[in-house]
Amino acid sequence: MTTSNQGKKTTSNKNQSVKIGIIGLGNMGQVHCRVAHKLGTLAAVVDIDEKTAQQTGNRYEIPWFTDWHQLMEKKIEITGLIIAVPTKYHYPLAKELLLQSPPHLQALLIEKPVSESVSQAKELVQLAQNSPVQVTVGHSEVFNPVVPAMIDLVHRDAIGEIRSVIVQRRGAVTPERIPSLGDVLEDIAVHDFDIVTRLLQPHHVKVSCQAVTVKGGVINAAHVMMTTDHQQVASFLFSREYAGRLRKIELEGTKATMTVNLLDQWLQIHALNPLRGGASSVTFPIAAGQVIKYYGEPVMEEHLAFYNSIRTGKPTAVTLADAINTLTLVDAARKAHSTNTPVTVKLR
Repeated sequence: MTTSNQGKKTTSNKNQSVKIGIIGLGNMGQVHCRVAHKLGTLAAVVDIDEKTAQQTGNRYEIPWFTDWHQLMEKKIEITGLIIAVPTKYHYPLAKELLLQSPPHLQALLIEKPVSESVSQAKELVQLAQNSPVQVTVGHSEVFNPVVPAMIDLVHRDAIGEIRSVIVQRRGAVTPERIPSLGDVLEDIAVHDFDIVTRLLQPHHVKVSCQAVTVKGGVINAAHVMMTTDHQQVASFLFSREYAGRLRKIELEGTKATMTVNLLDQWLQIHALNPLRGGASSVTFPIAAGQVIKYYGEPVMEEHLAFYNSIRTGKPTAVTLADAINTLTLVDAARKAHSTNTPVTVKLR
């Protein structure tokens, strides 16, 4: 097994100029708190629940508030805000922040999905264009070190032209969490829709979807099929009813097959030619069958990229345009499921 140091970063003194506020202290908000505290950038927290806000603020010995307006009124020099409230509040909160452009605020990180609808996301694009505040979206899997490695290898022709992609993202959540998470498409599918869009770079996609629903008609498991305008096929299996955790991507190329384990952060390539009676066609950049191991916490990498956007003013790897693409595919999958008819959409 070959290892890679990609993703191993240490806290830099440069982070001392970055001051992060986190709005929303649910599961994901607490993850952001832990990472920001570890990097020495956590400056304030906000949650509508006073007990949660107070406990979190006391734990990290930082100011806490029950309303983000209070945070602004205290004139704490927050340079970056992370919006980790329930999805239905993403759009109104981000809109108000972009319209106001509070002093010192240089960047927003909006947790996924960026909003409840494509139209809301498009409005945020317009607002962001007229605001000095940089906006990124919390598709944290893009920052999993094995993902950019996979994309780089594909774009460097390591496995030839991609013919098909098979994705599995499966796990379990408790029923009481479903209302706050939304359906399985907006909750977890956005990660893989974004990754596969980066891999295949399609302009038009035909989407089919079969799904399993729970109380209230919420999609809790889904099999999504996509065909691109390049005649590539992607198959996705998403589930929150699986006893375990599985995050895996398999790419079938004209030269080789690549297997990527997103949880254990390794990838492996097997040449196709020997199975057809020919010589191995995989010579760059790794030998056929070799396992390449990567290290790094996706949310930590996401924070480091977010901080870099604050210091440089440049966007991170996940833009509002990327978020619109994923929401477009989410909407198409929902429509395909409800009508039992394939839906074709155009991506940005």
